[in-house]
Amino acid sequence: MYRLIRALGCVDHLEIVCPGVEAFLSRCARQNIPFWNVKKHDAVTLTLSAPDREARAIRDLCRRCGGQMRILRRTGAGARVRSLRRRGALLAGLLLFCALVRVASLHIWQMEVLGNESVSDARILEELKDLGVGIGTFTFAVDSEALSRGMLTRIPELSWFAVNVAGSKAQVLVRERVSKPELYDPAEPKMVVAEKSGVIERIITLAGTKRLDRGSTVLAGEVIVSGVVEPLPGGRELVHASAQVYARTWYELSAEMPLQTVTKRSTGRKKTRYGLIVAGKRINFSPSSGIAWPCYDKIIVEEPFRLTDSSVLPVTLCREIYTEYEPVQASVDEAAARQMLMRDLTDRLTGLTDGAEIRALDWQEQSAGGLLRVTLRAECLEQIAGERDMTPEEKSIAEAGTENE
Repeated sequence: MYRLIRALGCVDHLEIVCPGVEAFLSRCARQNIPFWNVKKHDAVTLTLSAPDREARAIRDLCRRCGGQMRILRRTGAGARVRSLRRRGALLAGLLLFCALVRVASLHIWQMEVLGNESVSDARILEELKDLGVGIGTFTFAVDSEALSRGMLTRIPELSWFAVNVAGSKAQVLVRERVSKPELYDPAEPKMVVAEKSGVIERIITLAGTKRLDRGSTVLAGEVIVSGVVEPLPGGRELVHASAQVYARTWYELSAEMPLQTVTKRSTGRKKTRYGLIVAGKRINFSPSSGIAWPCYDKIIVEEPFRLTDSSVLPVTLCREIYTEYEPVQASVDEAAARQMLMRDLTDRLTGLTDGAEIRALDWQEQSAGGLLRVTLRAECLEQIAGERDMTPEEKSIAEAGTENE
């Protein structure tokens, strides 16, 4: 109970000078006057703490006992409020600040876009701004249904749109359209061509006329299976050619790395600049003169002021931390560099072959002039069949051949 009085009320810390301090304390107890922190300094002097509202009763009892009371100090929230009564401007400023915080919490100061992959955040936020919703917008002015209709019209790549406002934070939720799969038309004439150059090892023809056989060398783009089927009793026929073609392919990839590099060595010197970003406007607290150091790293830390997790004020504390360093020449471990280059080349080969069978690998390395160069030669077996439309010339030649027959 006393802790609550001390925190929220007004507490007087009193000095009592009285010839009968024990009688004084007994009278206070009989009249149910709360007091605590009693300290006796000598035979006639003691100090104690009591609620401010009991100060007059304690003073009267002290006088009846032939003593005097003196207020040493006042503490507690009530004492602070009383002190503000004498400072009207400070109290008015405090009330104005609370009002501004309340008004600011009714506006959007933070926006987050979720659910998008191909459509950028910047495009979504820009279109929202054109529709009247952005940083500083009054939260109760946000009409989610109207925004959904407008955004789906402006960005056809979206299939669903919603805005959820919690406090001063707006979550923009989107769902992108799923592109229609390319339809397979078995009646459309097609050619099977090589997507990569190589030596054919196996062909499985499903439709069309095979032009190349096992062991043939084929170049990228060359026709392997034609969509013109001949001869037929009624003449030629144009079909959608289809085949699986496995060929031996070869790759040669190279990567290099210098064996001398530049590293950073900290000098231990740091500088920090502070600033405030208020509703998008920056206020610098530190001088804006440039950094005299020739080499330094810069880290920017922004900490928005929050009332709660969802209530963000339009004020952000910005810290710019500058750390000086010296560039130092350092040698690179050749074995580690070799392993790094080999991993890079292996990843590149995997990306180019897309799960093909790798039959042989040959590594070569060369170190000269402070440069390490690694070369990878690989032999693979992979599916190289691709499709393309028949050109008008190919169609006309095939149709002309049919008419001549």
